[in-house]
Amino acid sequence: MPPKSRGGSGGLSRRAALALIGGGGLLGISASGAFDQVGAQRPFDLAVDDDNALLGIETFGPIEVTQSDVTVDVMELHNRFPDAVFDSVSVTTDSSILSISDPLERGETLANDERLTVRGRVESDRSRTANVELTITVSGSSERIETTRTITVAVDLRGQLPEGCPVSLDISVSVGDDALGEQTSDGDLSLTNEEVDGSVTTTAGSGGSLDIRNTTITGDVIADGDISLRNATVGGDVRTREDSEGTISLENTTVGGSIVGDSDVTSRNSNVDGDLRTREDSEGAITVRGQRTTPATVVGSVVGDGDVEIIAAQIGGEVQTRSGSEGSITITNATVCRAIDADDDLTITNAEVGAVTADGDIQIKPNSTVFGTVNASNNVTLSRNATVKGDINASGDVTVDGTVEGGVFAGGTVDGSGTINGNDPRPSSENGNGGGQGR
Repeated sequence: MPPKSRGGSGGLSRRAALALIGGGGLLGISASGAFDQVGAQRPFDLAVDDDNALLGIETFGPIEVTQSDVTVDVMELHNRFPDAVFDSVSVTTDSSILSISDPLERGETLANDERLTVRGRVESDRSRTANVELTITVSGSSERIETTRTITVAVDLRGQLPEGCPVSLDISVSVGDDALGEQTSDGDLSLTNEEVDGSVTTTAGSGGSLDIRNTTITGDVIADGDISLRNATVGGDVRTREDSEGTISLENTTVGGSIVGDSDVTSRNSNVDGDLRTREDSEGAITVRGQRTTPATVVGSVVGDGDVEIIAAQIGGEVQTRSGSEGSITITNATVCRAIDADDDLTITNAEVGAVTADGDIQIKPNSTVFGTVNASNNVTLSRNATVKGDINASGDVTVDGTVEGGVFAGGTVDGSGTINGNDPRPSSENGNGGGQGR
């Protein structure tokens, strides 16, 4: 097999290396440095400049990235053992910020004088710096080598979030001295043009619904049936009780807490300072809709147990459909500051979003930007005037008519007339990047 060499700065090549414990005894390990060398069957205090050192180790730190879900070179291993052939190389990390897959593909080896570049994926939902310990194990039929190294990983996402992120609301709820106190009902309850200093609830098992209009409530709103809020302000949470199968409808309403539904939730021209979600196994769909000039806002995450539709809205957290829900996600004229994870298909139109993952097809339509990696279990279509700032990984086909600032890795075919700055599997006649590279 030909020697492995260090690749470019982008693309997932899954190469790794480092370390040594040979023949059951701990091998000498040099002090950390730009290029370390370790010899076999030598005293523990082996010097790094020993002419007979048999394993060269070069670490590529510190690793500094300005976006999440990117592939980076971590280190290089140089096999100087005259007779040893390594058929197993593994690298594990002690931090979720950096992950490394199997450096050697099935059937590959690292023979004498070959070099192996270890690559990893950096993932973080916030800016941070971490010192990551790497545990490296290299083995063959006659040698087994193990050691550790530490590398610094720094993620700076300040310039890589969609415009308008992070999202925040300043909600303060107060009522007058003549406000009503806590409101509790064993059946349906309606409130119009009222102030309530406390919570409004219907008791568990009552099946009671709430219809609230033009009303300010300092506490929570909890129902054993449906909840309808119109032109209302709620200081706390809004939720339908578990197993109530109650729906929640908001229109021109402000909620200072979170929303939890046991069935469908619809939010129109409303603002939520927490999360918005439907319970697991509720099959509850979610719709968040605003206007282009005054978008709806959810500061936290949106998590649905059915389909999720976000239109003319800004979402500060993640948007997800639960695993097993088979829920699709549609994002239109919107901003999603964090990642999107769909249990079925995902469609993005005229939107700016974080990294995206789907268990079905992904369509990224015109005037959309993905600030991260695209991962699809099926096919990916990137339209003209659409941009992906990370890689595209798909089990199926990929069509690129827009711009991919990273690389494309597909189980199926890759075509389209767009630009791929990183790994480009298309034939050279179809792209301006000098030909394709395999996965």
